[in-house]
Amino acid sequence: MATSKRRGNSPDDLGFSHLALVKHLAPENYVERLLVRPDLIQRSQQFHFRPFNGRHCQVPVTRGDGSLTQEVNDWLPFVGATMRTWLEGNAGSDHILIVVPEMGPVEAVTILHTFRIVERRPSA
Repeated sequence: MATSKRRGNSPDDLGFSHLALVKHLAPENYVERLLVRPDLIQRSQQFHFRPFNGRHCQVPVTRGDGSLTQEVNDWLPFVGATMRTWLEGNAGSDHILIVVPEMGPVEAVTILHTFRIVERRPSA
């Protein structure tokens, strides 16, 4: 994590996916285990939001029909809790938060919820 001189010793960019992977977290404890330092979350200037679970740093967001995967539905409550935490600490301030989403269709990565591997490579 990079730190900012403008805001003291706080992270500029917070990403949660690798922390969840290393700790083998489940959706039921994302908030409890990853949002333990509201002060750091509230001082952050950028979130790197990549859908994850406790076994994969990035999971597919959509199925082939455009509907959301189970993995991303399990992850979305964590996103809401993270954003609420940041907003609670920055109400009335001029702080700006940049959110970097990494979203992809199921065709681009392993289909985790069915354990089939689908890989689409760009054509030359």
